[in-house]
Amino acid sequence: MLTLQGLNRNWGRFSLKNINLCLGEKEYFVLLGPCGAGKTLLLETICGLWKADKGKISVNGKDITHFPPEGRRFGLIYQEPSLFPHLTIEENIFYGIKVKKIKIDREKEEVIEFIKQILNLEELIKLNNPNILSGGQKQIVSVARALFSFPEVLLLDEPFHSLDYKLQSYLTKILKEINQRLKLTVIHVTHNLEEAEVFSSKTGFISGGELLKIGSFPEVKIFLKNFYGI
Repeated sequence: MLTLQGLNRNWGRFSLKNINLCLGEKEYFVLLGPCGAGKTLLLETICGLWKADKGKISVNGKDITHFPPEGRRFGLIYQEPSLFPHLTIEENIFYGIKVKKIKIDREKEEVIEFIKQILNLEELIKLNNPNILSGGQKQIVSVARALFSFPEVLLLDEPFHSLDYKLQSYLTKILKEINQRLKLTVIHVTHNLEEAEVFSSKTGFISGGELLKIGSFPEVKIFLKNFYGI
Protein backbone atom coordinates (compact mmCIF):
# COMPACT_ATOMS: atom_id res chain seq x y z
CA MET A 1 0.00 0.00 0.00
CA LEU A 2 1.26 3.48 -0.95
CA THR A 3 0.07 6.47 1.06
CA LEU A 4 0.74 10.17 0.47
CA GLN A 5 -0.29 12.52 3.27
CA GLY A 6 -0.23 16.29 2.79
CA LEU A 7 2.64 16.07 0.30
CA ASN A 8 4.14 19.41 -0.78
CA ARG A 9 7.08 20.18 -3.01
CA ASN A 10 8.07 23.72 -4.04
CA TRP A 11 9.62 24.24 -7.45
CA GLY A 12 10.22 27.92 -7.98
CA ARG A 13 6.89 29.53 -8.81
CA PHE A 14 5.24 26.11 -9.04
CA SER A 15 4.48 23.67 -6.25
CA LEU A 16 2.71 20.44 -5.43
CA LYS A 17 0.05 21.35 -2.89
CA ASN A 18 -1.23 19.06 -0.15
CA ILE A 19 -1.35 15.83 -2.18
CA ASN A 20 -3.29 13.06 -0.41
CA LEU A 21 -3.57 9.61 -1.94
CA CYS A 22 -3.96 6.04 -0.73
CA LEU A 23 -3.43 3.09 -3.10
CA GLY A 24 -3.70 -0.60 -2.25
CA GLU A 25 -1.88 -3.67 -3.50
CA LYS A 26 -2.53 -4.38 -7.21
CA GLU A 27 -4.29 -1.01 -7.55
CA TYR A 28 -3.76 0.66 -10.92
CA PHE A 29 -4.04 4.43 -10.52
CA VAL A 30 -4.12 6.53 -13.68
CA LEU A 31 -3.28 10.21 -13.21
CA LEU A 32 -4.61 12.65 -15.79
CA GLY A 33 -3.72 16.31 -16.15
CA PRO A 34 -2.62 19.00 -18.62
CA CYS A 35 1.01 19.82 -19.43
CA GLY A 36 2.70 21.55 -16.51
CA ALA A 37 0.19 20.19 -13.98
CA GLY A 38 2.88 18.57 -11.82
CA LYS A 39 2.48 14.95 -12.88
CA THR A 40 6.17 14.19 -13.45
CA LEU A 41 7.23 16.23 -10.42
CA LEU A 42 4.86 14.15 -8.29
CA LEU A 43 6.28 10.86 -9.59
CA GLU A 44 9.86 12.04 -9.04
CA THR A 45 9.05 13.24 -5.52
CA ILE A 46 7.40 9.92 -4.67
CA CYS A 47 10.46 7.97 -5.79
CA GLY A 48 12.85 10.29 -3.95
CA LEU A 49 14.53 12.18 -6.80
CA TRP A 50 13.26 15.35 -5.11
CA LYS A 51 12.73 15.84 -1.39
CA ALA A 52 9.25 16.65 -0.14
CA ASP A 53 9.12 20.02 1.63
CA LYS A 54 6.21 18.85 3.72
CA GLY A 55 4.06 15.78 4.19
CA LYS A 56 4.63 12.05 4.39
CA ILE A 57 5.19 9.14 2.00
CA SER A 58 4.71 5.62 3.33
CA VAL A 59 4.68 2.10 1.88
CA ASN A 60 2.90 -0.65 3.81
CA GLY A 61 2.83 1.59 6.86
CA LYS A 62 6.58 2.37 6.76
CA ASP A 63 7.54 6.04 6.56
CA ILE A 64 9.99 6.44 3.65
CA THR A 65 9.69 10.22 3.25
CA HIS A 66 13.39 10.83 3.87
CA PHE A 67 14.75 7.67 2.26
CA PRO A 68 17.14 8.16 -0.70
CA PRO A 69 15.93 6.83 -4.08
CA GLU A 70 18.02 3.66 -3.78
CA GLY A 71 16.37 2.95 -0.42
CA ARG A 72 12.89 2.93 -1.96
CA ARG A 73 11.52 -0.06 -3.85
CA PHE A 74 10.13 1.92 -6.78
CA GLY A 75 10.48 1.47 -10.52
CA LEU A 76 10.22 4.61 -12.65
CA ILE A 77 9.68 4.49 -16.42
CA TYR A 78 9.71 7.71 -18.46
CA GLN A 79 8.05 8.33 -21.82
CA GLU A 80 11.44 8.34 -23.57
CA PRO A 81 13.48 5.21 -22.78
CA SER A 82 17.02 5.88 -21.58
CA LEU A 83 19.27 2.84 -21.84
CA PHE A 84 22.96 2.61 -21.02
CA PRO A 85 24.62 2.60 -24.47
CA HIS A 86 27.87 1.09 -23.18
CA LEU A 87 26.04 -1.97 -21.76
CA THR A 88 24.57 -4.89 -23.67
CA ILE A 89 20.80 -5.35 -23.79
CA GLU A 90 21.06 -8.15 -21.22
CA GLU A 91 23.19 -5.97 -18.92
CA ASN A 92 20.62 -3.17 -19.24
CA ILE A 93 17.77 -5.55 -18.39
CA PHE A 94 19.42 -6.97 -15.28
CA TYR A 95 21.08 -3.72 -14.18
CA GLY A 96 18.95 -3.34 -11.03
CA ILE A 97 19.69 -6.86 -9.82
CA LYS A 98 23.44 -6.30 -10.15
CA VAL A 99 23.63 -2.79 -8.70
CA LYS A 100 21.29 -3.48 -5.78
CA LYS A 101 22.89 -6.90 -5.25
CA ILE A 102 19.48 -8.52 -5.11
CA LYS A 103 19.55 -12.14 -3.98
CA ILE A 104 17.57 -14.35 -6.33
CA ASP A 105 15.46 -16.94 -4.53
CA ARG A 106 12.97 -19.36 -6.06
CA GLU A 107 10.13 -16.81 -6.00
CA LYS A 108 12.23 -14.20 -7.80
CA GLU A 109 13.37 -16.80 -10.34
CA GLU A 110 9.72 -17.45 -11.18
CA VAL A 111 9.12 -13.72 -11.59
CA ILE A 112 12.16 -13.41 -13.87
CA GLU A 113 10.96 -16.27 -16.06
CA PHE A 114 7.42 -14.83 -16.23
CA ILE A 115 8.70 -11.40 -17.30
CA LYS A 116 11.19 -12.85 -19.79
CA GLN A 117 8.42 -14.83 -21.44
CA ILE A 118 5.72 -12.17 -21.46
CA LEU A 119 8.10 -9.52 -22.85
CA ASN A 120 9.85 -11.97 -25.20
CA LEU A 121 13.20 -10.84 -23.79
CA GLU A 122 15.25 -13.75 -25.14
CA GLU A 123 14.82 -12.44 -28.69
CA LEU A 124 15.84 -8.93 -27.65
CA ILE A 125 18.86 -10.17 -25.71
CA LYS A 126 20.15 -11.90 -28.86
CA LEU A 127 20.40 -8.50 -30.57
CA ASN A 128 23.02 -7.56 -27.95
CA ASN A 129 23.50 -3.87 -28.87
CA PRO A 130 20.89 -1.44 -27.41
CA ASN A 131 21.80 1.21 -29.98
CA ILE A 132 20.18 -0.77 -32.81
CA LEU A 133 16.81 -1.14 -31.09
CA SER A 134 13.66 0.64 -32.21
CA GLY A 135 11.93 3.04 -29.82
CA GLY A 136 9.38 0.39 -28.91
CA GLN A 137 12.03 -2.24 -28.23
CA LYS A 138 13.94 0.21 -26.04
CA GLN A 139 10.78 0.87 -24.04
CA ILE A 140 10.29 -2.87 -23.53
CA VAL A 141 13.85 -3.10 -22.19
CA SER A 142 13.11 -0.13 -19.90
CA VAL A 143 10.02 -1.89 -18.55
CA ALA A 144 12.02 -5.08 -17.92
CA ARG A 145 14.83 -3.15 -16.20
CA ALA A 146 12.36 -1.46 -13.86
CA LEU A 147 10.61 -4.74 -13.05
CA PHE A 148 13.89 -6.54 -12.33
CA SER A 149 14.55 -4.16 -9.44
CA PHE A 150 11.55 -5.97 -7.90
CA PRO A 151 9.65 -2.79 -7.00
CA GLU A 152 6.68 -2.52 -4.67
CA VAL A 153 5.39 0.44 -6.68
CA LEU A 154 5.72 1.04 -10.43
CA LEU A 155 5.64 4.66 -11.65
CA LEU A 156 4.92 5.25 -15.35
CA ASP A 157 5.36 8.68 -16.93
CA GLU A 158 3.42 8.52 -20.22
CA PRO A 159 5.16 5.27 -21.26
CA PHE A 160 3.21 4.96 -24.54
CA HIS A 161 3.61 8.56 -25.69
CA SER A 162 5.97 7.92 -28.61
CA LEU A 163 4.77 4.43 -29.58
CA ASP A 164 2.53 3.44 -32.48
CA TYR A 165 -0.98 2.12 -31.84
CA LYS A 166 -0.07 -1.55 -32.37
CA LEU A 167 2.75 -1.42 -29.81
CA GLN A 168 0.59 0.58 -27.41
CA SER A 169 -2.04 -2.17 -27.52
CA TYR A 170 0.61 -4.85 -27.01
CA LEU A 171 2.17 -3.14 -23.99
CA THR A 172 -1.27 -2.32 -22.57
CA LYS A 173 -2.13 -6.03 -22.39
CA ILE A 174 1.27 -6.90 -20.93
CA LEU A 175 1.23 -4.20 -18.24
CA LYS A 176 -2.21 -5.29 -17.06
CA GLU A 177 -1.01 -8.89 -16.76
CA ILE A 178 2.15 -7.81 -14.92
CA ASN A 179 0.15 -5.59 -12.56
CA GLN A 180 -2.05 -8.52 -11.51
CA ARG A 181 0.58 -11.27 -11.55
CA LEU A 182 3.16 -9.34 -9.49
CA LYS A 183 0.56 -7.56 -7.32
CA LEU A 184 2.19 -4.22 -8.06
CA THR A 185 0.78 -0.86 -7.07
CA VAL A 186 0.95 1.30 -10.20
CA ILE A 187 0.73 5.04 -10.85
CA HIS A 188 0.38 5.67 -14.58
CA VAL A 189 0.55 9.24 -15.87
CA THR A 190 -1.11 9.98 -19.21
CA HIS A 191 -3.04 12.55 -21.23
CA ASN A 192 -4.97 9.78 -22.93
CA LEU A 193 -8.52 9.15 -21.70
CA GLU A 194 -8.65 5.81 -23.52
CA GLU A 195 -5.58 4.61 -21.58
CA ALA A 196 -7.23 5.71 -18.34
CA GLU A 197 -10.42 3.85 -19.14
CA VAL A 198 -8.59 0.63 -20.08
CA PHE A 199 -6.14 0.56 -17.18
CA SER A 200 -7.46 2.29 -14.12
CA SER A 201 -9.00 0.76 -11.05
CA LYS A 202 -8.84 4.33 -9.73
CA THR A 203 -8.38 7.59 -11.63
CA GLY A 204 -7.18 11.03 -10.59
CA PHE A 205 -6.93 14.51 -12.10
CA ILE A 206 -4.20 17.01 -11.22
CA SER A 207 -3.98 20.65 -12.27
CA GLY A 208 -1.77 23.46 -10.98
CA GLY A 209 -0.06 21.08 -8.56
CA GLU A 210 -3.33 20.11 -6.86
CA LEU A 211 -4.96 16.69 -6.97
CA LEU A 212 -8.47 17.93 -7.64
CA LYS A 213 -10.37 14.67 -8.10
CA ILE A 214 -9.96 10.98 -7.28
CA GLY A 215 -12.56 8.38 -8.19
CA SER A 216 -13.64 5.84 -10.78
CA PHE A 217 -12.94 6.67 -14.42
CA PRO A 218 -16.60 7.62 -15.13
CA GLU A 219 -16.60 9.94 -12.09
CA VAL A 220 -13.40 11.67 -13.17
CA LYS A 221 -14.64 11.94 -16.77
CA ILE A 222 -17.74 13.80 -15.55
CA PHE A 223 -15.54 16.03 -13.40
CA LEU A 224 -13.36 16.85 -16.44
CA LYS A 225 -16.39 17.84 -18.52
CA ASN A 226 -17.44 20.26 -15.79
CA PHE A 227 -13.88 21.48 -15.19
CA TYR A 228 -13.29 22.29 -18.84
CA GLY A 229 -16.88 23.37 -19.51
CA ILE A 230 -17.38 20.81 -22.28
